[in-house]
Amino acid sequence: MVVAKRVATSWPTYPGELLPLGVDTFVESMLRWHLILQDNIIFAVCGSFILICRNTLLPSMISHSFAAHLVDACRDIFDYTLAVIITDDAEGVERSKKEQLGDAFHAQIHEINWFLEVMATEDSDWQASFFRDCETKMVQVCCLILFLAEDRRLMQRSGYPMRFPFIIFFSQHLYRSFHMHLPPRPAILVHPHVLKVDETRFPPDPIIRSLQSATMFYIKAARQNTCCSAAGCNNSLQSAGKDFKRCSRCNIVSYCGRECQIQAWRNEAFPHKRVCPTLRYLVAQGGG
Repeated sequence: MVVAKRVATSWPTYPGELLPLGVDTFVESMLRWHLILQDNIIFAVCGSFILICRNTLLPSMISHSFAAHLVDACRDIFDYTLAVIITDDAEGVERSKKEQLGDAFHAQIHEINWFLEVMATEDSDWQASFFRDCETKMVQVCCLILFLAEDRRLMQRSGYPMRFPFIIFFSQHLYRSFHMHLPPRPAILVHPHVLKVDETRFPPDPIIRSLQSATMFYIKAARQNTCCSAAGCNNSLQSAGKDFKRCSRCNIVSYCGRECQIQAWRNEAFPHKRVCPTLRYLVAQGGG
């Protein structure tokens, strides 16, 4: 946050210092390195950069079809691991070799899990843009990974079961997005863990979460948004820096500067001045 607002006292003082050659050069370099190394740590590196650069970096990743490369990386590690499991099982290799394979699989998928954890913090519009045209493949390959992680022939030295919570979470999120979070459930086979999460999260059970509670949950989520809310503006906290602000009345809706704030307030189609009183009322009902 301090880097995005350009008030950091140590390097990097603003997002651009992390990308001295530009965002496109960075993304192309990361994809090139992944092609050479065949190591998913590249996705962990990109995830760390997204945490700081956010909307400065994401448009370039989208234009370079980064999600498609992510799907291919997941499928490659699945295909390789399954092939080795079948071969080792047929040859009756010793346990230590199976543990090496299990540890390598866990390490590679852990990087994917971390990347999806970072993407889960992004605004839903950016998530939709990032995974557009890859949603089905991403859900399917994630479910394949979850099934493989439960295979008893895939062992770890630690002996602990493999857990990838954000692969489950994001699979459910994309799975639900197929129908824009509306009934019915999509007719696609998914891992039981994904289905279990979906049954818990959708539709919201009034016993689990009241309408008031759900409303406050989404208002809190909106307060974490760092994108400008003005129609047609692509700026964000990362590009606006100190000029970034929220509506002084509702303290929820964000803007990259005063100009966009005035424009949104007077917008003829979706004027914020009509929504603002309702938001303030809901916040007051929720206890502030």
